[in-house]
Amino acid sequence: MGPKLRKLTLAVFSVLTVGFFVNLHFMQVANSDGVIGQRSVADLAPANLKATRTAPVLGAADSAARPDATSKQGVIVLNAGIKSQTTRAIQRELRSRGYDAGEADGVPSLATRAAIMAYEHDHGFQLTGTPNKTLLQRIMHGATSVSGSSTAPQADEPIAIAQQRAQVVRTVQQSLTAVGYRPGSVDGRMGEATARAIREFEIDQDLPETGRISGSLISRLAKLAGQGQLASR
Repeated sequence: MGPKLRKLTLAVFSVLTVGFFVNLHFMQVANSDGVIGQRSVADLAPANLKATRTAPVLGAADSAARPDATSKQGVIVLNAGIKSQTTRAIQRELRSRGYDAGEADGVPSLATRAAIMAYEHDHGFQLTGTPNKTLLQRIMHGATSVSGSSTAPQADEPIAIAQQRAQVVRTVQQSLTAVGYRPGSVDGRMGEATARAIREFEIDQDLPETGRISGSLISRLAKLAGQGQLASR
């Protein structure tokens, strides 16, 4: 190797060496300021993945994952739980008093609504077939109305309650018609023709003659029809 080539090689090596140490120095300084350095897994992830957060999961052990009671979702969940507990308590209380309200599962089935109507009829309350806290308190305290039961809509009665009551009555009317009885028009109204058809059915089935809708009536009609439950329209 000639003198000129050796000098050129030495110069290039010197430049590369100086550049390496200069770059190393700046990397250390930047790394100490937290600007440049070894990247974490989160830094290497795509931007859309880094922005993603885990959504709260209902029933998770972490309290932070539970629905906030002040949020809309939390209110819906809490209200549903309260209604289910109230319905379950009503079912237990009615069954202990001889009313066939079905299983105490917290579900307001047709049998449960019919049992509520039977209780309301026997104690002189407006027929609603609706499980609520007011009904539960009446059952627990043995309250009785002095005005007598009625299926006529009241001025301040919620439309939903009237519709639920009519659905139960309509189902009974349809079922009685299907097994050969004449409850009158299938109109969801508990008239004299419907009461008479119920009494005739109860007599023929060796049931206590009441002329009212009850859980026992629903169960017997369902059994006669060979169904687990009665469909309603």
